[in-house]
Amino acid sequence: MTPSITKNLHRSIGSILIAITNLAAVDLVGSRHEFLDNHEIDLIREAQEPDIRINHYLKFAKLRIELIHSQLQTYTPGRSKVLHRTLKEYGRIMESIGFVVDDALDRNLDLNLDTVQLAQHSKKFFDALQEIISNRAEDHFRYKFILEDVIEITTEVIELATTDLEARRTNLREAAFREAAAREASMTPSRKKEIRKTRKEIEKGNRKRPSLLRPNETLQPR
Repeated sequence: MTPSITKNLHRSIGSILIAITNLAAVDLVGSRHEFLDNHEIDLIREAQEPDIRINHYLKFAKLRIELIHSQLQTYTPGRSKVLHRTLKEYGRIMESIGFVVDDALDRNLDLNLDTVQLAQHSKKFFDALQEIISNRAEDHFRYKFILEDVIEITTEVIELATTDLEARRTNLREAAFREAAAREASMTPSRKKEIRKTRKEIEKGNRKRPSLLRPNETLQPR
């Protein structure tokens, strides 16, 4: 097998892993608690372009930050649970931005990402979250850890906005290649032999195309 074919096979594994992760972040219908409401889910499903999805996610994140600020204005019994849930939603939304960017880079999709806008919005979110720490409420300890988590996630998005995307694309592919190589190294000898045989068949073109026809059945000329 040539190095280019091996690299493409390894890259395909990486693409599948990223796509699955991204899909899990978007299609959450039926989960115990969705981090997007039904209208937001529809918007994400309708948005095929990565840039549009990212813009949607930024709007959703802004709404969650505003909601958190509103929830902190008045103490009510059980408020910490509501805050914890809203903070978690915000964190999942910001993580999804990273998933969309990485998926677009991995699949060579057009990504006209406005990194300046992404950085500006994320920095505002970061400042708003830091303010919660500076002005600790009496029930702060109940949502302290999730707050620290989402601040870290926000920091990662800020770093993403200031990163060379081509360099990030290269790093993603190298990571996928290493992971695929590690998976192959952990396979049993019989499994490796089976995979090598399959690859050789693909390279030689000996694998027959699947057919829906029954044995001895042929297509009638039109």
